[in-house]
Amino acid sequence: MDPIRRRLLGGRHPSAAQRYLPPWAGDAQAFLQRCTRCGDCVRACPTGLLEPDVDGYPSPQFARA
Repeated sequence: MDPIRRRLLGGRHPSAAQRYLPPWAGDAQAFLQRCTRCGDCVRACPTGLLEPDVDGYPSPQFARA
C-alpha cells in the first residue's frame, strides 16, 4: 500500500514535510517553492475541499467533503 494513502486512512496528521497537497500539485518540493499562498485555488475550488493549512498552503480537508 502507498504510504501516503496509509497515512490518510490511518487518520494521522502529516508533518510539514509530509503534508497533503492538492491532486494537481505534482512534485511537492516544486509546488511548495512556487506556491505564493495567495488563496486563489482555495476560492476557486468547486467542491470546497481546499483550505489553507497552518502554513497557508492549500490542503485538502477530507472531513468537509
